[in-house]
Parts: sequence; C-alpha cells; structure tokens
Amino acid sequence: MKFFNKRFLFFLVFFSLIFSSSCSIIFGNVLTRAENLIKKGKDIEAVSLLDNYLYKKKDPKGYFLRGKAKSNLAYQYIKGRDRIANRKESVNDFQAAVNLDPRSLIYKEYLINEKIKRNKFLDVIKDVNKFIKENPNKAIFYILRAKANAGSIYESYVISKKSILSKVFDDIEKGIALASKDPKSLLEAARLSCQYLMISRDNIDPKYDLSFSRKIFEEVIALDKNNVNAYLGKSQTFGRDWVTRRVFIEEAKNIDPNYPFINKIYAQSLRGDKSKEAIKYLNKSIELNKNIEFDKYYPVQSGCWELRTKGSAIITDLYQSRAMAKNNLKDNQGAIEDYTTLISLFPEKSIHYVQRGFIFQDEKNFVQSCGDFRLAFKKQEKQYKQRIEEGYYSELGEEIYNDYKKYMNYACYKARIDKNWGDSFEKGLYKF
Repeated sequence: MKFFNKRFLFFLVFFSLIFSSSCSIIFGNVLTRAENLIKKGKDIEAVSLLDNYLYKKKDPKGYFLRGKAKSNLAYQYIKGRDRIANRKESVNDFQAAVNLDPRSLIYKEYLINEKIKRNKFLDVIKDVNKFIKENPNKAIFYILRAKANAGSIYESYVISKKSILSKVFDDIEKGIALASKDPKSLLEAARLSCQYLMISRDNIDPKYDLSFSRKIFEEVIALDKNNVNAYLGKSQTFGRDWVTRRVFIEEAKNIDPNYPFINKIYAQSLRGDKSKEAIKYLNKSIELNKNIEFDKYYPVQSGCWELRTKGSAIITDLYQSRAMAKNNLKDNQGAIEDYTTLISLFPEKSIHYVQRGFIFQDEKNFVQSCGDFRLAFKKQEKQYKQRIEEGYYSELGEEIYNDYKKYMNYACYKARIDKNWGDSFEKGLYKF
C-alpha cells in the first residue's frame, strides 16, 4: 500500500511539472506572438490576443504589452473618442504592470511617459518623486520629471515660468550626471534641452544655449557611434548653419540610408543652388512613402524632436518641398504638377490652390491664377464663416481670409484687362 502511495505521489508530481512547463510554454508563446504583432504594427490583433490571455492570467508583461499596443492605437486613428479611450486604457495597463511588478523600472518609465502624453503633469511629478526616492540613482526619472515640468509650463496653476524652467534644467543636469554610460537617458536629456533652447530663450538661464545640448549629443555619439538620432540632433544645434548641419545629416544617412524620412531631412539641408540635388532626395522619399496611409499617424524623428505625424501631412510636406525646389529652378511646370497632385489628393485644402495660383501668376497665366485663388477664397470663406458661427474667432483666420480675397481680386482683375484672356472671360470659357 505504501509502495502504491509513493508511486502515485511520484506520478502526480511528475505530471504537475509537465503541466506547469506546458503552461509556461503556451503563455510564453502568447507573449512572444503579441510582441511580434506590435513590432509589425498589428496593434489591434495584439490587443485581442492579450485580452484573452489576461482574462486567464494576471501577468505584468501581458499588461505592459497591451499598454504599448493601446498607446500605439491612440496615435493611429483620427477618431478623438477612440484615441482618448485608448490612451486612458494604456495608462491603466501600465499601472497594472507596475502594481504587479513594482521592481520593474521599464514599466514605471512607460507609465510616466504615457501620463505625460495625457498631460497629467501633476500626477507624473508625484509619481516620479516617489520613484526617485525608491531609485535615487536612476537617471531617466530625473529626465522624465524635467519633461513633466516642461510640459506643465503653460498650465493655469503655473505662476512663474522662470522657476519651472529652472527646475527643468536642474533635473536635466542631474540626469546627465547619473547617465554617463546610458545613451538612451542622455539622448532624452539632449532632446529635451534642445527643444526648449530652439523654441525660445526666454526665462532660461543665460548659461544654457544650444552648445549645451550639442555636448550631450556628442556624449551619446561617444557611447553609440551608430545612433542616427544623436547625429541628427547635433546637426540641429547648429541652427541656420546649413553647411555644418549637412555634415552630420550625411553621417546619419551613411549609418542608415533607409532611416525614415532621412532623404527629406537631407533635402531640407540643401539650400540655394542645390535645389536640383534636393529634388533627387525628395523623389526617393516620395517613392518610399507612396503607400503611406493618410489617416494613420507615423513616428517622425528628426534629432531634437520625436513626433507622431499624420500620413497626409507627411505626403503634403514632401510634395510641397519638391514643388518649391522646382520653383527655385524655374521649373514652373514641374511645380504646377506637384501642386496639382496635392489638389487631387486633398481637394478641400485651400492652401494648395493658392500655391498653384502664385505659380500661374509667375507664368502670367492670370485666368488660371484667378481660378485657383477664387476656389481657395470660397473654401476659406466657408471655413471662416463656419468657425465664427461655432463661436470660434481668430485674428489669424481673418487675416488669411482677407489675404485670399486680395490675391483673388488682383489675379481676376489682371485676367479681365489682359487682352490675351479678356475674350475668353467674356465668352464664359472659364467658369469658377
């Protein structure tokens, strides 16, 4: 009987171990699959997979991955309500991951960044202060606190912008001191300082200028010679010195010629008589982005900034840049073609009609110019009046409205008095 009990106990333990190992493999496979789906941009599928997984098992990594997927979804679609819901749920998921594994620094970092994106600056500062007490030597927390303070600068409860910016740069300095061998934290510090020093020098201690950010980018490069963003960031610290900027953009391009929008960034650095070369790189960028989804948001990194930009804005920027480069080369027909492409893609955008109207005006084609300005004015007038009816008035909106009216009146007046076009107008061949 004893022998039987021992054998039974042995098999029970044996099968328990096999079962637990099988579960670990199955659950591990789910997390790996979810991670791969997120890397491929299939965030909806990842969320669905993790919903089922987390229903069966409360796993910090599962919540963390679902938080990442929902954070991505918050950027990808226009629908405001869906975006807010995903952002709120992503914060909840990161918080759940932190609660289940309070020792994980990466979970805390993602939680803080997500709260910053939701403009929960006071919450962030409270959380980070707690995390700094627990981990006083973790550089990224000081930099995240600097980021939260920087974000709060325009909040109604802020009395002194100067004192806030003083805190921002104090924390950046602390972060740099602790991050001597951490390129990721140093890059965050360099970017944050660079952003504020490029936007405005008001209320910032005079000892800080763009050379301060440049030194931090150089520290990143010393630690990671293939860090494309560090080279792009360093290039931006040279302001309008495009020759020097181009040196570091070329370095970045040599490291990773397929880096997103690197051709556009390089083309942007080509000034004056280099428009022909700029067009070559813009052609590459347009070709690489020909299948871009207009309503989806994409990460666009350019050194000091990491932005999420709508596909439609990216395509618009590329075609506008190429049209301007063609215009510099007196290739007006090529510029007209690019603006015509933009009009066909985004017919409700009045600015593209104005841009094409000016090219027609340069060509002395006042009838076409008049037509474009008139269409632009009608679209702007409709938008301007609609905004006023909704209770939104802006001086800039009124200024644009009046400018479009002036452009239209001038071009249409010239079209009427020009002998070459007068007959066509009188016969009604051009109807706008």
